Amino acid sequence: MSGTGDYQIMLTDSAGIAVVHVAGEIDVNAHAELVRRLAEAPTRGRRVVVDLSRVTLIDSTVLKALLTARNDQLRTGSDLVLRGPSPEVRRALEHAGLAGAFTIEEGGAPGPGAGTR
Repeated sequence: MSGTGDYQIMLTDSAGIAVVHVAGEIDVNAHAELVRRLAEAPTRGRRVVVDLSRVTLIDSTVLKALLTARNDQLRTGSDLVLRGPSPEVRRALEHAGLAGAFTIEEGGAPGPGAGTR
């Protein structure tokens, strides 16, 4: 898992599905790392899932990165799915008028390292 301070971003794959696990405050400081992971994701699996269940803050630069990644996936005949967006993410999507732009999958994985101390 990589990230500094207030965020974590990790890419995993399982059964042909690339999952980008995102946690914490995802803003302009996390943007470059998220864009890198989103660019790597299609090489790990055909379907890309971004688990946003542990995000506590998200800003417009990150929403734009997610929308760009989604559009890139659609051009290749695949999709980018948002898994379990936190209430903060849902509010940001609604405020930006993007609530209907993404496929939403309810739930959310505990994430790598969850439950360990």
